[in-house]
Amino acid sequence: MNTAATFRIFKINDCDWWMCESMEEAVKLSRDGYEEDEWVCLDDPKELSEQELDAVHFWDDENRDEQDPVHWECECGHKADIHDRWNGKQWEHHHGYPIGHVVMKNIHQRTFREELARREQKSQFFASTEY
Repeated sequence: MNTAATFRIFKINDCDWWMCESMEEAVKLSRDGYEEDEWVCLDDPKELSEQELDAVHFWDDENRDEQDPVHWECECGHKADIHDRWNGKQWEHHHGYPIGHVVMKNIHQRTFREELARREQKSQFFASTEY
């Protein structure tokens, strides 16, 4: 019998997401430590769908300029710099012939699903648009 908790992401309002086992727990935790007149506004709270987990992005850096080279790293470990090229969506690092340009990974941005997998499995505040 599998007794492991299943943590999901709940959007509490337009700004805040919580990682919990249930909507009730997410609402309770979002209000803990506040008086009733200070409670966070609950704007149609809901659990994120499978599609939303892959579509919504988490940033772990306040600099959210995705074109800024500081966010990008090649699979070879090279950090983006002026010798690399921006293709309109991602930085590319040249590996020479015959490989050519390799698309780099944004090391500060990932989907909510990827971030959920990285987190310690416990109920917690997950993300906010207010930073």
